[in-house]
Amino acid sequence: MKKLFLMAAVATTAFVLSGCGGGGDERLTTNQVATSDMLTPINAANGQTITNAVSGTNFNFPNGVPDFGTAAETDVILARGATLGTTTQPNTFAVGVTSAGQTASGNLTFASCIFTVTASTFPAGSPLANGRVITITGCNLRANTNGEPADNVARTRLIFLQLNAVISLGSPAQVSVNSAGSVTINGTANVGTVSVSGITGA
Repeated sequence: MKKLFLMAAVATTAFVLSGCGGGGDERLTTNQVATSDMLTPINAANGQTITNAVSGTNFNFPNGVPDFGTAAETDVILARGATLGTTTQPNTFAVGVTSAGQTASGNLTFASCIFTVTASTFPAGSPLANGRVITITGCNLRANTNGEPADNVARTRLIFLQLNAVISLGSPAQVSVNSAGSVTINGTANVGTVSVSGITGA
C-alpha cells in the first residue's frame, strides 16, 4: 500500500511543471488536481454503474461485517449480471468467511444495497442464511483520488467498500479523474465526483 501511495505522489509531482525563461523571467503553468477522495453513496440511481465499475473486485473486511453477522475475516465480491442475448441477469454478490469455511451468494439490488441470499452454508438464524434479505443503508464506495491529476489518465489507486460502520481494506483499481471532477473506475465513467483545483508552480 505504501508503494501505491508513493507512486501516486510521484505521479502528482510530475505534473507540477515549472520553468525559467531567459533573463530571469518566470513562466507559470497551472494544472488541475483532485483535492479530495471520492465518497459515493450507492443507491438506486447509481447502483448499476458502481457494480459495473467494481465487478469482480474482492473487498476484504479483516474483522468481519456486523450486518452479515460475521466477526472473522470476510471477503465480499459484487458482480454485474451477465447479458444473455437481450436478457440481462440480476447483479450478484458473494460473501466468504475462509476461516469457518462458510459462503453465501445471491442477488444484489439497490435502494441502498440490498443483499438477497439464494445459496448459503451459513446456519439457520444467521443473517446470511438462505432466504434472508439484508438491507445496508450506509453502503458507499470510496476511492483514493486525493492528489490524482485531473487529466483523465487512469492510474492504479485503492478503492474501498463501506458497509455501515465498517470499511474494507483497499483494493487496487484503475482510476482517473477529468477536469470537471468526474471519476472513472476500471473503464466505467461517472462513478462519482470529487473537488478539483488548479495548482500553480513557478
